[in-house]
Amino acid sequence: LGAMPRSSRSAQLDAEAVREACDWINALVDDAALEPDSFAAGLKSGASLCKLINAIKPATIKKISTSALKFNEMDNITAFLRAAKALGVPERDLFDTIDLHEEKDLVAVVQTVHALGRTVQTAMPDSALPVLGPRLATANRRSFTEAQLRAGLNEMTFQ
Repeated sequence: LGAMPRSSRSAQLDAEAVREACDWINALVDDAALEPDSFAAGLKSGASLCKLINAIKPATIKKISTSALKFNEMDNITAFLRAAKALGVPERDLFDTIDLHEEKDLVAVVQTVHALGRTVQTAMPDSALPVLGPRLATANRRSFTEAQLRAGLNEMTFQ
């Protein structure tokens, strides 16, 4: 999806992924009350996203604006994105502020919420937080001695 134009990406918004994101946010944020059909409108102010971060790691975002001014809403979204990055969400998985605030790319917004869910599972495996999506895979490096590598050359493979 990375090379796809943003306008056609929004058409590919996965209803199940949106529902899962809403359910996860609602489970963590008491007053979120997000619904899949109003996902963007429910998150546009950024306040629920900031509260989500604080539910994961308390007092991470100190100031959450409740003002309906565009500037303050965008500040909330930016604070969420910074905090998500600090928690370990890869930069490539973060949406841009206007993707949510101006509804330019809701697919990216949903992907960021899911990436946060995966990151939380990996970074905080013993937490009692609700789970969103699969746990991130970890590297399983293997090392072989020179003798093992030579012995492997004589093995017959069926691939």
